[in-house]
Amino acid sequence: MADPFRQLDPTWAQRVLIFAAAAAVIGGLDSLWGALAGGVILGLVESMVVGYVDWIPNQMGLAAAVVAIIIVLLIRPNGLFGSKAVERV
Repeated sequence: MADPFRQLDPTWAQRVLIFAAAAAVIGGLDSLWGALAGGVILGLVESMVVGYVDWIPNQMGLAAAVVAIIIVLLIRPNGLFGSKAVERV
């Protein structure tokens, strides 16, 4: 039965999609196990940042995901478990 108080809107799954894309990028787009590990890492980072840093509110978990993506891509551009691209000449 449909809930009369909640309605569908264009942004209802935006947070889930951002976290899914972040997990895939962190783990490596070509590795299934890497994406799974990226999701675990992302969940732990978000929980620790929101839970242990007092001056960060609960709504800033998404910002922690973005910062984690930036750090991982600066250190390893292919993700943590991604393979290097091979160029054939």
